[in-house]
Amino acid sequence: DNIPNVPSSAYCVYTKANLPASNNYKVCTTTNAVDDGSVATHYVEQKLSLGSKSTSTVEQVSFDSSTFSDYGQWGAAISLDEKYLYLTDSTNKNIKIIKLEDMSVNIFYSDNSLIAPRGICVHSTIQNIIYVSKDSDTIIKINHASAYTGAVDLTYPGVCQDNSYDIYDIGHDSTYMYVLCGKSDRGKIMKLRLSDNHISTVISSFGNSIVPQNWVLVQSNTEAYITMHKNGLNPKVARVILSDGSYTILSSDGMLYRPRGISYNPRHDVLYIQGSDYKGL
Repeated sequence: DNIPNVPSSAYCVYTKANLPASNNYKVCTTTNAVDDGSVATHYVEQKLSLGSKSTSTVEQVSFDSSTFSDYGQWGAAISLDEKYLYLTDSTNKNIKIIKLEDMSVNIFYSDNSLIAPRGICVHSTIQNIIYVSKDSDTIIKINHASAYTGAVDLTYPGVCQDNSYDIYDIGHDSTYMYVLCGKSDRGKIMKLRLSDNHISTVISSFGNSIVPQNWVLVQSNTEAYITMHKNGLNPKVARVILSDGSYTILSSDGMLYRPRGISYNPRHDVLYIQGSDYKGL
């Protein structure tokens, strides 16, 4: 709440106990370009309605320092029946399965070749099948061998069709595996036809210095929302039609800074975006 040299139209959200107007949370706009917001006449206040819909609850699902590695968890996917959570661990080179009913953790699959398990998704229609990026350019299909263990069924190499790209994320529909590929200065989307392993390009590039980070697939996995930035520059959120590769930029700059994680609420048609520097949604 003390931001020097802010523009006259700058908005903020904060609390300040000694403000004469009230002690509540406020949305405000300063009228003085160098105002710190401490004088009541220097801002226009609007009280926030913090009802049940605007409260958040954070619950620790599972934590075990002997089981989870530092900074190794890159990807997560929930089972079709919403009973299990699959979690990739790039440091320990394994995939964990968490039973959400009792939060128990098991090693679902482990292999030293899991050097970059960033992308993970479940089969869109069949229970107990997941897909994981094994390394920078290979996807593996893993079936349940038992309730808490998995075995590799199929391997799909060369999906990005360029060794300079890494697999950033994946998504499955009934016919195709969609692959978000990225590198230091650009990104693209590939499509793998699972019936014959044919690989084609959906989007060859989003442009120079526009690097995809993460995506969420919606509308029965026919569309994708993608967060993008390169070291904080060119922050964007794009909507992609996967059938024809057309895309539009929904938002750029503004509050977006290093946008990364993204999720979608279909009931309210709302995107939730995590900023890696903002440390919030």
